[in-house]
Order: sequence, then structure tokens, then C-alpha cells
Amino acid sequence: MAMGKRRKRRRADAHEGNKYDKIYREYIRDSIEQVVRTLLGLQVKRLRFVSLPKLQVTMEREPDFLCLATLADPPTEIVLHLEVEAQDRPGSDARMLFYVAMDYRIFRKPVALHVIYLGLKEPKHLTGKVSFMGLEFTYHRHDMRSMDHRKFLDSDDPNQVIQAVLANPEPLDAHQVVRLILLRLRGMVHDKKEFVGFLNKLKILSDLRNLRAVINEELEAMSLIDEIIRNIKEDELIKPILEESRQEALKKGLEEGLEKGLQKGLQKGLQKGRLLNTIQTIRRMQLKGLDVATISDFLGIEPAWVSKYYEQVKQWEEIRSLLDRPRATTKSVSKRLGVEPIVVEAVRWETNGKA
Repeated sequence: MAMGKRRKRRRADAHEGNKYDKIYREYIRDSIEQVVRTLLGLQVKRLRFVSLPKLQVTMEREPDFLCLATLADPPTEIVLHLEVEAQDRPGSDARMLFYVAMDYRIFRKPVALHVIYLGLKEPKHLTGKVSFMGLEFTYHRHDMRSMDHRKFLDSDDPNQVIQAVLANPEPLDAHQVVRLILLRLRGMVHDKKEFVGFLNKLKILSDLRNLRAVINEELEAMSLIDEIIRNIKEDELIKPILEESRQEALKKGLEEGLEKGLQKGLQKGLQKGRLLNTIQTIRRMQLKGLDVATISDFLGIEPAWVSKYYEQVKQWEEIRSLLDRPRATTKSVSKRLGVEPIVVEAVRWETNGKA
């Protein structure tokens, strides 16, 4: 009975591993030259896929990717064999030795085997070498955990950008890296269906680092930002300021000037207007556990400005309680609690169901 459970568990683990492998294989197939250059560190002049019949010995296996590659320096033709491993399966080192032996037997050319390891834990069975009785075999293991996430974030290929979720986040934390990935995708992928496709791939890969909850939190935070931006642009007090800034930028004929003009207009609006939605958004993001720096980064507002209201909205419930009293006014509540009138107005607006 116990053996049957173990078999089922192994089958389930294999299925999970295949799911991650499949996504990564799609990425490699679509971006093979970039993968060879960026991940493997190889400079090649020519690269072409080759196929083999299934290798039948005691088991049936197919290589993930097999190419004939001509190295740039020195110009040498080699067999480039690339494997993707999401799990550290027993017997992996022996399997790699088997692959290289079969590749050399068929092509009679030097074989370079590269393994990309996607797992979270230190591998015990993918050590990169096999050694016994005079045999010394090594292969190249590329551990995604140790790779710099910036190598992927700086890419112009969305398929490569999402790989950053598997890389080393330092000196940032996981939340910050996920946030940057989402912002990069949103700036690169404008088709909604295509964006959702990349988002689904990102979520699946994130399971290898237990980061799906982080992605969901960052997506929720981004939706709040989108909401506040829409509300700001629709605010009758802000529209003239934004339009004035837009016209000023257009006169300069610079896209950069437009962006700066809009930002300048937003800052002026924050000082002059009753930006109730902004205050409410800060409150909601605070309840989600986001800090001042994160909110400031998302809203594009000075940290000092966010910090001031971040502290004041901590009295949200107390403000609401005082507003429920007869003859309570914005001015009286503001004076009693030492908060700005706009914060009281934001609470009143939410209470009246206008937020």
C-alpha cells in the first residue's frame, strides 16, 4: 500500500516538473540564440536544431534541445545539448552521461551538455559530474537561483523578462522584483490577450519559488494604482492643470517633455485639489501592508508627501467615529485629531459611498 502511494506521488511530482519544463522549453525554442548567449555564455556563429529518433535502451528518452553549433572563437562545430530540469531526480547525473555518450556516438563531434536547473533546493542528483574508476565526466549546470535577475529584466523579450522570477533577487526582495517584472510586461506587451498569456506563464514559474501569492498582491496593488490614475484624470479640479501641462509639453515637441509636464501637473494638483481617491488608495495600500517607499514608487509621488498622509490615515476609524457624532464638521474633527481636512473629507467621502 505504501509503495503504491509512493508511485502515485512520484507520478504527481513528475507531472508538476513537466509543467514547468514545458514553459521553459517554449521559452528556449522561441529565444534559442539569446539563451545560448545570455544563459550559457557561448558565442556562436551558426546554430541549427537537429533531431534524433527516441533513444531506446532500458528507457525511452528524447533530448530537450539538440543543436549543431559553430563556435565563434575558435570556429569549431560542436553538438550543443541543452536540458531543462525543474526537479532534482535520482539518477540525473547518470542520465546526462548517457545523453553525451549517445550524442557522440551518433555525431562523432565534441559534445557540450548544458543543464538549466530551475529548482528551489540545492540539487543532490544534478551535481555536474560523474567520476569512478578512471572515468571523469563533467557537464555544465546553470542554476537559476544564482543568476542575476537584472540579466533578464533588461531584456526586450517578454519571454526572458518573466524568467527573472526564478533568478536571485538580491539586492532587492521578491516583492520588488515581481513588481518590476509586472511593470516591464505592462510596458512591453500591449495586447491584452498576449499580456494575460505571459502573466499565466509567470504565475506558473513563480510556483517554483513559492511566489504566486506575492504576484497576486502586486497585481492587486497595481489595480489600485490604475484606479487612482483614472480618477485623478477625471477629476474636474485636475483636468485643467493636466491640460495646461500637456500643452506646454507639446509646444516643446518632446515626448519626454509631455511626461514631465504631466508629472508637474500631478504635483500641482496634489497641492491644490481635493484628491480624495489618492488618500483612500494610500489607506487601502497601507491595510495591505505596503510601506511608504512602495506606495511612493507606485504613485510616482514624493515619499515625504506619501509619508505625511500615511501617518494621518492611521486614524481613519477614529475619524469615522467622530464624524458620526451630531454637528461634527470637517474642521472640528481635523483640529481635534491633528490631521489635514482633506483626510477627514476622504473618510467622509468613503462613508457616504462616493469612493
